[in-house]
Amino acid sequence: MPRDKQKASSRMDMTMLTRTDKYTVKSVTSQEQGEADAEFAIDGDPGTFWHSEYNKTVTKHPHVLVVDLGKEREFSGITYLPRQDGGSNGRVKDYSVDVSTDGEKWQPAAKGSFPDSADLQEVKFQAPVKARYFRFSALSEAQGRDYAAVAELDIIPVKK
Repeated sequence: MPRDKQKASSRMDMTMLTRTDKYTVKSVTSQEQGEADAEFAIDGDPGTFWHSEYNKTVTKHPHVLVVDLGKEREFSGITYLPRQDGGSNGRVKDYSVDVSTDGEKWQPAAKGSFPDSADLQEVKFQAPVKARYFRFSALSEAQGRDYAAVAELDIIPVKK
């Protein structure tokens, strides 16, 4: 394992890697095709990441990723893991999260700002939700650039 991946995994909550359910990307507004595809944000591997397009054109905020959880689930928030390769390019500052049962009608669930850190971040909702989809919107970047990058997005399931 490369050294940078070893450092990354020691900083994060390893429970993210135990996900057995397969999530899919329903849509994305921008991705660096073939290098930092949107699927990398939900693949369970902190060593890969989704990045908004930057080679041909630099797309502007917001950068939006819609995740299909495969079925309706009850969850109390999401986790966001910034890229773990030592780079800070694309680290999300301001964000919003919306939820949906059908992928068409959306309800706001959370909005806020992340610290400029490579650490795993938790976004707790005011109350648990039951939804099949969540929409993560990167509204700004920590360094003020028009990028967004996500190593992992996941839900925080409601404990039964």
